[in-house]
Amino acid sequence: LNVVFECDNTVDFLKGKIDYLTEILSQDPRPAYQNDPDRIYGFEYSGCEIKFSVSDDCLYVKSITKKSEA
Repeated sequence: LNVVFECDNTVDFLKGKIDYLTEILSQDPRPAYQNDPDRIYGFEYSGCEIKFSVSDDCLYVKSITKKSEA
């Protein structure tokens, strides 16, 4: 998949790790049975919550937020 970052805080949270995250996302981390372009998916990576959607051959990163230490 092509990966497009629609959020502007990528560098702040993931300095030096953005290439790794892009590689993970390009392999389509959604469950194999999911194919809903309107659905927002999420997972944790390097202390951050990554939210994304997929449409056709493109994955769109919607937000990256730092996970709180609860």
